Amino acid sequence: MILLFLMFTPVYLCSSEEGDVTHIYPESSISILLGSHSHVLPYLLGWIENVKYPKMRLHLDIYLTVEAKKNATREEIQLWKDSLTPSLFKSITINEIGELEGNWATNALNKARQHQSSFLLFWNGEDLPSNSRLLMKIFNTSRTAISSLLVSPSSHRGRWNIDLPTDQLNIQSNSVLREIDRVSFPFVFNLDKMESASHTFDGGNNRDYDGSESLFKLFEMSAKAMEIPLFVDRFHDMGWHFDQSFPLEERKMSVRKMSSYQNSKSSSIVLPQSRSVRATLIPKKKFGFVKISIINLLRRPERRNKLERICDVIGIDCEFVEATDGRSLPSSYSVAQLDSFLDPHGNRKMTNGEVGCFLSHYRIWESIVSSGLSRVLILEDDARFMDDAFQLM
Repeated sequence: MILLFLMFTPVYLCSSEEGDVTHIYPESSISILLGSHSHVLPYLLGWIENVKYPKMRLHLDIYLTVEAKKNATREEIQLWKDSLTPSLFKSITINEIGELEGNWATNALNKARQHQSSFLLFWNGEDLPSNSRLLMKIFNTSRTAISSLLVSPSSHRGRWNIDLPTDQLNIQSNSVLREIDRVSFPFVFNLDKMESASHTFDGGNNRDYDGSESLFKLFEMSAKAMEIPLFVDRFHDMGWHFDQSFPLEERKMSVRKMSSYQNSKSSSIVLPQSRSVRATLIPKKKFGFVKISIINLLRRPERRNKLERICDVIGIDCEFVEATDGRSLPSSYSVAQLDSFLDPHGNRKMTNGEVGCFLSHYRIWESIVSSGLSRVLILEDDARFMDDAFQLM
């Protein structure tokens, strides 16, 4: 028998600057505005590191407000940039807003045009992207400007990233684009469209400007003057919005809860952290309880491991209690089922698993009484925490 070994040279579409790759992955820019956002950076930068798009086709321009110097945001961004391979992105700049001539949005737009980018994505540190394939989806739009309606965590009580009338907020997820009269973070600007050349964030170029309007309002005024429609998109799952009107500490907890929830959905990490900028673990506490007990079957270590990670992220000081296994009830428990009892939902007898679950709780109740404890929280190992779970309790 003759064995033929064929050697193939791998072809990487993403690294090529020639052929059809320019149409598949148009060279584009991302401009990110950051202030007091060190709590978001591990996940925002983790998304950038893991995004499914050739990074050599991306220009990254980061804009830092005065608030970025008051916490670790400025230092962590510089640390992250220094840790990257120099040729990973097409370009990366870190810009101090106070040192710019004019406003930051105009600067970002001018840079994107100088880069000859096809698209410009404006992003804000109040928002957290969740989709690694996001850029491949949004950098294919034929519209000039599209904002995205982002989901808010439950503790934000229905706040959205775009201030829209109630009837326009009733946009179903996975619906088509809808025309609106405003824009907000995040939004995509198609620089290949001919009319995009007339768009501006500069009030000096707008005859109706009286000096009071926001940057987005100036953009909307520019679009209206040029009769260019603006759209909102909920078709693509972009991520979450953390409203800056809420206290910073509350937003930090919301981000931690969100990351813990995503980690609990499956074994894969939905919100990957940056390799160089990691989320710091907070001191653990009992949130007003004397003890927090979590019941776990010895044969389900994966559940314990998952919940341990969640407790580390949220900062829950807890103890794990070995559950009574209904499959092999110990001889010390003499259990007999009542002949007259049927489960009201399933119209059946109790299962051994349900018996074991009850006995697990009962053992903890006994220890609470014997120890004279006044306020104890008992959880099972498949618990999921609402964003404001402990505030409610």
